[in-house]
Amino acid sequence: MKKKQAAFGIMFMLPGLIGFLAFVLVPLLYALYYSAFDYGGKFAIVSNFRSLFASHAFLVAFRNTGLYLLIGGGLIIIISLTLALGLFRLTKTHFKIASFARVSFLIPIVIPAGVSVMFAEILFAGRGSLNAAFGTETDWLHTSPYTFWIMVLLYLWKNFGYFVIIFFIAVAGIDSEVFDAAKCDGAGSVRTLFSIILPQIIPSLFFVFIMSIIGVFKMNRESFLLFGNYPNESAYMFQNFIKNNLDNFEFSRAAGAATVFLLFFSVLVFIMIRLSERDN
Repeated sequence: MKKKQAAFGIMFMLPGLIGFLAFVLVPLLYALYYSAFDYGGKFAIVSNFRSLFASHAFLVAFRNTGLYLLIGGGLIIIISLTLALGLFRLTKTHFKIASFARVSFLIPIVIPAGVSVMFAEILFAGRGSLNAAFGTETDWLHTSPYTFWIMVLLYLWKNFGYFVIIFFIAVAGIDSEVFDAAKCDGAGSVRTLFSIILPQIIPSLFFVFIMSIIGVFKMNRESFLLFGNYPNESAYMFQNFIKNNLDNFEFSRAAGAATVFLLFFSVLVFIMIRLSERDN
């Protein structure tokens, strides 16, 4: 019986395992190989990364991506948590309105990237609604630093609803007796937030943190549709650098940039895991 269960388990896992090997592990190993060897197969990891970090385009992409992660990721966590707490309170007083709000928050997730880009162009293009409203002629989409902030706004718009629901479920899962005890002890809203809510939802915070980073790198569709392969310097990201080098057959530089991103992402995840373990 155990052998049959194991066989069925392997059968169910096999499609996902094949997909992981074909589309994740093998490309990752190829990227690591190309980042460490030159075209002749000679080990040249030092010269490859020295050339990479000497590239102005790479440094700009690294800086912008870091700022994007810091500003966009930080803002979306703060905004989503604030809205989730407001939604939690609204549920207790106006349940139907809160239910409608929960559904409304999920609408941006199902809107296609092309539609989001179309609305951005309507608002921020040279002859867009924003210029018409204020009587200006600024091309917000292609003027630094507005391009960067437009990307941040698009990122917040596309992802905040999903995180609001995650935080709402986490807060709603806290035992109501804990809130009642805190209220009896005279704890205010701020004290309740930092002493009860945040410690209780650390797993959800960790999940949202990881998903917010992934969400940043999934915004390449909107970026390419709005700005093309070569946006102005304020919006030139890792994705642009990697794609442009792949188009130019600079596989070592593209693989090196992907490796740097992997290390950067791994360090962030490791730090969050350690912080989560320490709090638990």
